Amino acid sequence: MSDKIFFTTPYGEAVFPWLNRPDSEYNADGEYHVKVRVPIEEAADFVAQMEAARDAFWETLTPKQQKTHTKVDCGELELDEDGEKTGNLLFKCKMRANVTYTNRQGQKESFSQKPEIVDEDKNTVQESVWGGSILRCRGEMIPYAMAAYKTVGVSLRLAGVQVKELKTGTQQGGFGDDGGTIPGAAR
Repeated sequence: MSDKIFFTTPYGEAVFPWLNRPDSEYNADGEYHVKVRVPIEEAADFVAQMEAARDAFWETLTPKQQKTHTKVDCGELELDEDGEKTGNLLFKCKMRANVTYTNRQGQKESFSQKPEIVDEDKNTVQESVWGGSILRCRGEMIPYAMAAYKTVGVSLRLAGVQVKELKTGTQQGGFGDDGGTIPGAAR
């Protein structure tokens, strides 16, 4: 499967977005990522596109791999805190912030990247994108076979984000001055 498969998610709600600066908690090189929450009925066409990419990749596997591997669902079914279905799918889109690779001459090279963030008019968004923003992602579908888990699926490599409705926040905790004090609190 040498042809690139590009995607654009449906518009959905951003869940735990790390789009303005990379998240380096679990990856020292940093990673930009966001989950896009989309109602199942609005995600049907996108799921079909992902399944087509996964299934085409499946056909390239050896007969032995097809016997031992299973296909992963496209999109994560969202569950609430009680384990009940919410009626939404989550699509995780991610991009490595710093990439190191070996070139054809056997030398290590590296580069940094970040996702393009634009509004509906394709103007660059300077503000931080917070959870609850309505957006869609674009990028490249990357089919994979994971030997350790014996699974076949499709990951979504992020290239850019288009924000329809921006939600921003504050780093100051968001508390207003209501005049109340807590007994014994330091002033």
